[in-house]
Amino acid sequence: MLGGLLSDPIKQFPWLFKDATLFREYPYLFPCLVSSLISFGGAVLGHFYLEESLKRPQIHNRNSAETIGEEEVVLIESQENEHTVQKTERIMTKAVRKSILCYATWCLITIIYEETYALFVAEPLSAGGLQFTSFEIGLALSFTGFAQLFGQLLLYPYLEPKMSKEGMFRLASLLICFFAIALPFCSNFARYIITGEYYTEIQKINVYILLQILLFGKTIASVLGYIPVMIMVNDSAPNEQSLGTVHGIGQIAAAVAR
Repeated sequence: MLGGLLSDPIKQFPWLFKDATLFREYPYLFPCLVSSLISFGGAVLGHFYLEESLKRPQIHNRNSAETIGEEEVVLIESQENEHTVQKTERIMTKAVRKSILCYATWCLITIIYEETYALFVAEPLSAGGLQFTSFEIGLALSFTGFAQLFGQLLLYPYLEPKMSKEGMFRLASLLICFFAIALPFCSNFARYIITGEYYTEIQKINVYILLQILLFGKTIASVLGYIPVMIMVNDSAPNEQSLGTVHGIGQIAAAVAR
Protein backbone atom coordinates (compact mmCIF):
# COMPACT_ATOMS: atom_id res chain seq x y z
CA MET A 1 0.00 0.00 0.00
CA LEU A 2 2.80 2.41 0.89
CA GLY A 3 4.63 1.65 -2.35
CA GLY A 4 1.61 2.43 -4.49
CA LEU A 5 0.20 5.41 -2.65
CA LEU A 6 3.49 7.21 -1.91
CA SER A 7 5.48 6.60 -5.10
CA ASP A 8 6.22 9.59 -7.37
CA PRO A 9 5.13 12.10 -4.69
CA ILE A 10 5.67 15.13 -6.97
CA LYS A 11 2.90 13.85 -9.25
CA GLN A 12 0.67 12.48 -6.47
CA PHE A 13 1.09 15.33 -3.98
CA PRO A 14 2.24 18.40 -5.98
CA TRP A 15 1.07 20.82 -3.28
CA LEU A 16 3.57 19.28 -0.85
CA PHE A 17 6.49 18.10 -3.00
CA LYS A 18 6.48 20.41 -6.04
CA ASP A 19 9.94 21.83 -5.19
CA ALA A 20 11.49 18.51 -4.05
CA THR A 21 14.00 17.91 -6.85
CA LEU A 22 15.33 14.82 -5.05
CA PHE A 23 11.99 13.03 -5.50
CA ARG A 24 11.88 14.12 -9.15
CA GLU A 25 15.12 12.24 -9.77
CA TYR A 26 14.18 9.32 -7.48
CA PRO A 27 10.37 8.92 -7.67
CA TYR A 28 10.34 5.74 -5.54
CA LEU A 29 12.53 7.06 -2.76
CA PHE A 30 9.71 8.43 -0.60
CA PRO A 31 7.88 5.10 0.06
CA CYS A 32 11.26 3.47 0.71
CA LEU A 33 12.09 6.15 3.29
CA VAL A 34 8.72 5.76 5.02
CA SER A 35 8.97 1.96 5.23
CA SER A 36 12.60 2.24 6.42
CA LEU A 37 11.56 4.65 9.17
CA ILE A 38 8.89 2.19 10.34
CA SER A 39 11.53 -0.56 10.57
CA PHE A 40 13.96 1.82 12.28
CA GLY A 41 11.28 2.73 14.82
CA GLY A 42 10.81 -0.98 15.58
CA ALA A 43 14.57 -1.37 16.05
CA VAL A 44 14.69 1.59 18.46
CA LEU A 45 11.76 0.28 20.50
CA GLY A 46 13.34 -3.17 20.58
CA HIS A 47 16.70 -1.79 21.72
CA PHE A 48 15.35 0.29 24.61
CA TYR A 49 12.27 -1.61 25.75
CA LEU A 50 12.58 -5.29 24.72
CA GLU A 51 14.15 -7.39 27.46
CA GLU A 52 16.24 -10.46 26.65
CA SER A 53 14.43 -13.56 27.92
CA LEU A 54 17.54 -15.77 28.06
CA LYS A 55 20.20 -14.44 30.42
CA ARG A 56 23.56 -16.16 29.98
CA PRO A 57 25.09 -16.85 33.43
CA GLN A 58 28.64 -15.77 34.14
CA ILE A 59 31.19 -18.62 34.12
CA HIS A 60 32.94 -19.03 37.51
CA ASN A 61 35.42 -21.49 38.93
CA ARG A 62 33.70 -24.19 40.95
CA ASN A 63 36.22 -23.93 43.79
CA SER A 64 36.46 -20.14 44.08
CA ALA A 65 34.61 -16.93 43.28
CA GLU A 66 37.24 -15.94 40.70
CA THR A 67 36.45 -16.13 37.00
CA ILE A 68 38.10 -19.12 35.39
CA GLY A 69 40.94 -18.84 32.88
CA GLU A 70 40.61 -18.03 29.21
CA GLU A 71 41.60 -21.52 28.03
CA GLU A 72 38.97 -23.14 30.21
CA VAL A 73 36.32 -20.71 28.87
CA VAL A 74 37.22 -21.72 25.31
CA LEU A 75 36.97 -25.42 26.29
CA ILE A 76 33.58 -24.92 27.94
CA GLU A 77 32.26 -22.94 24.96
CA SER A 78 33.49 -25.68 22.60
CA GLN A 79 31.66 -28.30 24.66
CA GLU A 80 28.54 -26.11 24.65
CA ASN A 81 28.69 -25.78 20.85
CA GLU A 82 29.04 -29.55 20.46
CA HIS A 83 26.09 -30.06 22.79
CA THR A 84 24.06 -27.54 20.74
CA VAL A 85 24.78 -29.42 17.50
CA GLN A 86 23.71 -32.72 19.08
CA LYS A 87 20.61 -31.08 20.51
CA THR A 88 19.66 -29.61 17.10
CA GLU A 89 20.03 -33.02 15.47
CA ARG A 90 17.65 -34.50 18.05
CA ILE A 91 15.19 -31.64 17.51
CA MET A 92 15.00 -32.04 13.71
CA THR A 93 12.55 -34.93 13.75
CA LYS A 94 10.59 -36.05 10.71
CA ALA A 95 7.54 -34.06 11.83
CA VAL A 96 9.64 -30.90 12.24
CA ARG A 97 11.26 -31.31 8.83
CA LYS A 98 7.91 -31.86 7.09
CA SER A 99 6.23 -28.87 8.73
CA ILE A 100 9.18 -26.57 7.97
CA LEU A 101 9.20 -27.79 4.34
CA CYS A 102 5.49 -26.97 4.05
CA TYR A 103 6.10 -23.53 5.58
CA ALA A 104 9.00 -22.72 3.24
CA THR A 105 7.05 -23.95 0.20
CA TRP A 106 4.07 -21.80 1.17
CA CYS A 107 6.33 -18.75 1.48
CA LEU A 108 7.78 -19.47 -1.97
CA ILE A 109 4.33 -19.78 -3.56
CA THR A 110 2.98 -16.55 -2.03
CA ILE A 111 6.07 -14.45 -2.82
CA ILE A 112 6.02 -15.60 -6.46
CA TYR A 113 2.36 -14.57 -6.71
CA GLU A 114 2.88 -11.19 -5.07
CA GLU A 115 5.96 -10.24 -7.11
CA THR A 116 4.40 -11.42 -10.39
CA TYR A 117 1.13 -9.61 -9.62
CA ALA A 118 2.83 -6.23 -9.22
CA LEU A 119 4.62 -6.59 -12.57
CA PHE A 120 1.60 -8.04 -14.38
CA VAL A 121 -0.85 -5.27 -13.52
CA ALA A 122 1.69 -2.53 -14.31
CA GLU A 123 2.57 -3.86 -17.79
CA PRO A 124 0.89 -2.08 -20.75
CA LEU A 125 -2.13 -3.66 -22.39
CA SER A 126 -0.12 -4.35 -25.53
CA ALA A 127 2.26 -6.54 -23.50
CA GLY A 128 -0.56 -8.53 -21.90
CA GLY A 129 -0.73 -6.55 -18.67
CA LEU A 130 -3.46 -4.36 -17.18
CA GLN A 131 -1.76 -0.96 -17.47
CA PHE A 132 -2.56 0.17 -13.93
CA THR A 133 -0.70 3.06 -12.30
CA SER A 134 1.32 2.71 -9.10
CA PHE A 135 -1.44 4.52 -7.23
CA GLU A 136 -4.10 2.10 -8.52
CA ILE A 137 -1.94 -0.90 -7.64
CA GLY A 138 -1.39 0.39 -4.11
CA LEU A 139 -5.09 1.12 -3.68
CA ALA A 140 -6.01 -2.41 -4.79
CA LEU A 141 -3.52 -3.93 -2.35
CA SER A 142 -4.77 -1.74 0.50
CA PHE A 143 -8.26 -3.22 0.12
CA THR A 144 -6.83 -6.70 0.60
CA GLY A 145 -6.06 -5.68 4.18
CA PHE A 146 -9.78 -5.97 4.90
CA ALA A 147 -9.76 -9.46 3.40
CA GLN A 148 -6.88 -10.37 5.68
CA LEU A 149 -8.73 -9.14 8.76
CA PHE A 150 -11.86 -11.02 7.70
CA GLY A 151 -9.88 -14.22 7.15
CA GLN A 152 -7.94 -14.02 10.41
CA LEU A 153 -10.65 -12.82 12.77
CA LEU A 154 -13.77 -14.53 11.41
CA LEU A 155 -13.26 -17.14 8.71
CA TYR A 156 -10.33 -19.14 10.11
CA PRO A 157 -11.75 -19.46 13.69
CA TYR A 158 -15.04 -20.65 12.16
CA LEU A 159 -13.56 -23.24 9.77
CA GLU A 160 -10.62 -24.66 11.74
CA PRO A 161 -12.67 -26.61 14.33
CA LYS A 162 -14.59 -28.25 11.48
CA MET A 163 -11.62 -29.14 9.25
CA SER A 164 -8.45 -29.37 11.44
CA LYS A 165 -5.17 -27.56 10.75
CA GLU A 166 -4.10 -30.04 8.08
CA GLY A 167 -7.46 -29.77 6.34
CA MET A 168 -7.24 -25.97 6.36
CA PHE A 169 -3.76 -26.06 4.82
CA ARG A 170 -4.91 -28.42 2.07
CA LEU A 171 -7.93 -26.22 1.35
CA ALA A 172 -5.72 -23.12 1.18
CA SER A 173 -3.35 -24.90 -1.22
CA LEU A 174 -6.22 -25.72 -3.58
CA LEU A 175 -7.63 -22.19 -3.37
CA ILE A 176 -4.34 -20.49 -4.14
CA CYS A 177 -3.91 -22.79 -7.16
CA PHE A 178 -7.23 -21.54 -8.51
CA PHE A 179 -6.56 -17.85 -7.90
CA ALA A 180 -3.02 -18.06 -9.27
CA ILE A 181 -4.26 -19.69 -12.49
CA ALA A 182 -7.14 -17.21 -12.81
CA LEU A 183 -5.02 -14.05 -12.48
CA PRO A 184 -3.62 -13.93 -16.06
CA PHE A 185 -7.15 -14.16 -17.48
CA CYS A 186 -7.74 -10.60 -16.25
CA SER A 187 -5.84 -9.42 -19.31
CA ASN A 188 -8.05 -11.57 -21.56
CA PHE A 189 -11.08 -9.98 -19.93
CA ALA A 190 -9.59 -6.49 -20.39
CA ARG A 191 -8.93 -7.08 -24.10
CA TYR A 192 -12.43 -8.51 -24.50
CA ILE A 193 -14.27 -5.49 -23.11
CA ILE A 194 -11.99 -2.73 -24.49
CA THR A 195 -13.37 -1.39 -27.74
CA GLY A 196 -10.58 1.11 -28.43
CA GLU A 197 -6.88 1.34 -27.74
CA TYR A 198 -7.30 2.42 -24.11
CA TYR A 199 -9.70 1.90 -21.22
CA THR A 200 -12.79 3.96 -20.80
CA GLU A 201 -13.56 4.75 -17.17
CA ILE A 202 -16.29 2.12 -16.87
CA GLN A 203 -14.13 -0.52 -18.60
CA LYS A 204 -11.29 0.05 -16.16
CA ILE A 205 -13.70 -0.17 -13.22
CA ASN A 206 -14.94 -3.55 -14.50
CA VAL A 207 -11.38 -4.90 -14.78
CA TYR A 208 -10.61 -3.43 -11.35
CA ILE A 209 -13.59 -5.24 -9.80
CA LEU A 210 -12.48 -8.58 -11.28
CA LEU A 211 -8.93 -8.00 -10.06
CA GLN A 212 -10.21 -7.19 -6.57
CA ILE A 213 -12.25 -10.40 -6.46
CA LEU A 214 -9.16 -12.43 -7.36
CA LEU A 215 -6.98 -10.53 -4.86
CA PHE A 216 -9.60 -11.02 -2.15
CA GLY A 217 -9.66 -14.76 -2.82
CA LYS A 218 -5.86 -15.01 -2.94
CA THR A 219 -5.57 -13.12 0.36
CA ILE A 220 -8.10 -15.41 2.04
CA ALA A 221 -6.20 -18.45 0.72
CA SER A 222 -2.94 -16.99 2.01
CA VAL A 223 -4.39 -16.42 5.49
CA LEU A 224 -5.94 -19.90 5.60
CA GLY A 225 -2.53 -21.34 4.70
CA TYR A 226 -0.17 -19.29 6.83
CA ILE A 227 -2.00 -19.69 10.13
CA PRO A 228 -2.22 -23.52 10.20
CA VAL A 229 1.26 -24.09 8.78
CA MET A 230 2.84 -21.90 11.47
CA ILE A 231 0.80 -23.69 14.13
CA MET A 232 2.01 -27.01 12.67
CA VAL A 233 5.61 -25.81 12.93
CA ASN A 234 4.93 -24.89 16.55
CA ASP A 235 3.23 -28.22 17.36
CA SER A 236 5.98 -30.27 15.70
CA ALA A 237 8.59 -29.16 18.27
CA PRO A 238 9.53 -32.15 20.47
CA ASN A 239 9.29 -30.06 23.68
CA GLU A 240 8.95 -26.52 24.97
CA GLN A 241 12.71 -26.04 25.20
CA SER A 242 13.07 -26.63 21.46
CA LEU A 243 10.38 -24.14 20.35
CA GLY A 244 12.88 -21.34 19.74
CA THR A 245 15.18 -23.58 17.71
CA VAL A 246 12.35 -24.98 15.59
CA HIS A 247 10.88 -21.55 14.86
CA GLY A 248 14.33 -20.14 14.15
CA ILE A 249 15.08 -22.85 11.58
CA GLY A 250 11.61 -22.34 10.15
CA GLN A 251 12.24 -18.62 9.68
CA ILE A 252 15.58 -19.33 8.02
CA ALA A 253 13.90 -21.75 5.59
CA ALA A 254 11.16 -19.20 4.86
CA ALA A 255 13.71 -16.43 4.23
CA VAL A 256 15.75 -18.63 1.88
CA ALA A 257 12.58 -19.61 -0.03
CA ARG A 258 11.54 -15.99 -0.41
